[in-house]
Amino acid sequence: MEEAVSFINYFRSSLDKEIQEPGFGENISKDFFCDFIQFTPSILRELSIYIDDKRIGLFYNRLNDLKYLCVFNENLNLFWFSMRALSGTLFRLNSPGGLENAKKLHCYYLEKYGDRKVLRDENWFENRRWIFIDSLEKVTTEEELSTLIENNRIVLKCFLENYQFHLGRFIEEVRTTLSIR
Repeated sequence: MEEAVSFINYFRSSLDKEIQEPGFGENISKDFFCDFIQFTPSILRELSIYIDDKRIGLFYNRLNDLKYLCVFNENLNLFWFSMRALSGTLFRLNSPGGLENAKKLHCYYLEKYGDRKVLRDENWFENRRWIFIDSLEKVTTEEELSTLIENNRIVLKCFLENYQFHLGRFIEEVRTTLSIR
């Protein structure tokens, strides 16, 4: 409930700053929260359709509409960044160039993140990143690349399902806190 209260207080105070008429701001903030509760699940359905239709670029771009929620809930933060990273990579892997493009992407990631070092108490996100980079290194044929992309599209779908679960709980907490039906 604490996360929902933080979310509510943040948006109430930001809306109150913009609306100076007495009593008017509360209606605006209530409308905002009702819209959040009603329309956020439709964004999630749209994201799911993008994965199913293999339109990962659209998924990657639309996901930005939910970034603001990362601040309010640790699970939403974890899964949002996981989906963002994986969808960006899948989008790049689906670009023209096939296997050659995949090798360039692997080199880019090695340069960006350095050589693989097993870290003590390595966090989940970092571990997932290296599992992907390690699997990308092993790809030697177009068929293996297609399999890697498809397997990770399924992983992306799982991340979205986890995100949906946690966001559903968060929305319910907001609804309960505000007594919105």
